[in-house]
Amino acid sequence: MVRLYERGLTTISGGNISLLCKDYVLMTPSGLDKGRLKAKYIVIMTMDGRNLTPQLSPTSEKEMHLAIYRNNSQVKAIVHAHPVIATAFSSTSKAISTDMLSELYAMLREPGRVGYATMGTLSLAEQVGEAATRYRVMLLDNHGVVSVGRSIVEAFNRIELLEIAAKTTLINEFLKQKNSISEEGLKKIAELIP
Repeated sequence: MVRLYERGLTTISGGNISLLCKDYVLMTPSGLDKGRLKAKYIVIMTMDGRNLTPQLSPTSEKEMHLAIYRNNSQVKAIVHAHPVIATAFSSTSKAISTDMLSELYAMLREPGRVGYATMGTLSLAEQVGEAATRYRVMLLDNHGVVSVGRSIVEAFNRIELLEIAAKTTLINEFLKQKNSISEEGLKKIAELIP
């Protein structure tokens, strides 16, 4: 979380991270300063939602994290954050383009979009859990973004790249020009980096 905060990808108390370790989910707590988070403040939960660290309150998005892990066995880490430009896109109907730079497409593919649901609700958890079966990164309408990965580093990298894609999309809109990689080119990238 400190890295997300230091790079301006989330606010002091916003966003959350989790990591699946065998049958346990390690996740950030609710309401603590993410810029000063220490290991002793990490919540340990079971996959059925039992908090094994009752002295700590898990993130209000705990059900979203658990739903993603339950729906996609490939996911081992999740980052939910509020990077400024990508989050701005979440409050519009505009899409973030990833087809203009090879690295963006290789790491992100096409970002998913999850319809609005109140933060911390089962409705949001169910929608994001289902979307995580198809997407590596998702914009949550009027809320923020979520990335998934096989490691914390991969999930963090995807959030950072999504913000770069959002900036690039915005600049391309301003310049009124975008040179996308061809469908054939995107197919080769997907084959090269599954």
